[in-house]
Amino acid sequence: MTKDVTRTVTYEGAGDKTPSPVTDTLHFQGTGYLDKVNGKWTDANGKELSDQTKGITWTITDGTKDEGSFNLVPTKHIDGYTSKVVTDGADDGNGNVKSYTGITHASDNINVVVQYNPIVAEQGNLIVKFHDDTDNKDLTGVGTDTGTQDVGTQVTYNPSTDLTNLENKGYVYVSTDGNIPPSIVKGTTTVTIHVKHGTVPVTPDNPGTPDKPINPNDPDGPKYPSGTDKASIDKTITRTVHYEGADQYTPNDVQQPVHFTAKGELDKVTGEWTTPLTWSEDQTFSGVTTPKIPGYHVVSVDKDTT
Repeated sequence: MTKDVTRTVTYEGAGDKTPSPVTDTLHFQGTGYLDKVNGKWTDANGKELSDQTKGITWTITDGTKDEGSFNLVPTKHIDGYTSKVVTDGADDGNGNVKSYTGITHASDNINVVVQYNPIVAEQGNLIVKFHDDTDNKDLTGVGTDTGTQDVGTQVTYNPSTDLTNLENKGYVYVSTDGNIPPSIVKGTTTVTIHVKHGTVPVTPDNPGTPDKPINPNDPDGPKYPSGTDKASIDKTITRTVHYEGADQYTPNDVQQPVHFTAKGELDKVTGEWTTPLTWSEDQTFSGVTTPKIPGYHVVSVDKDTT
């Protein structure tokens, strides 16, 4: 007589990487003697056994006892997966299928299941935004939002290109809140780069050119308004005192110039005046004493004319 006891370890959950089942079998054989006349169990010498329930003696194949064992089965590591022995009492404490001892011919077959589960990577995202401190708003079309990515994914965004483009449009860098990591970290990382509107003075030493770009690298951007050229903001007004009627004694003309300048400040982003043009203070012409010429007298003095 024979009897087999089998332990089967089945693996699940790793797709085409799932290991094949591991099956171990213990073979037992039973030996006994029956009296062919009365059907009673006897020993090898034909003597009837007093305990007829022990008529068959079982031993493990190539052994002397009705006892065998199953060895520990290591659980294979698969990259990207965790493993767990899900059958109660079958784990050796280290994630392997434990060894079993004391197996007899009467033992039941043993079925063990090892479950693999894919490792869910930690995730995060990076948001880089540019904030206009002058208008207190976030700018569109610049910065980045990586969306959800696995932790450790390389960050390829470099803000220098966006910053240069903004500077070309008249913005000025202020400061940065936070640091851009070299790779994605868990959770949301927000970095805010602050910029503000740059300004340009309009003065006789730095006049504008009407209808020409305020920012040379932004030809489609804001233009200098009319009245910002040098001739419009740097003016000299001259009063001329002209004498007539004294022949060769007539005095030379007296020139009295007064100089006026205007200055202001333009927003380089919007082209609007942050400080409107303001002219220098009013001035007056000083009086001119008419020279006395013997034999002549002043007949009339005209009013100032422009």
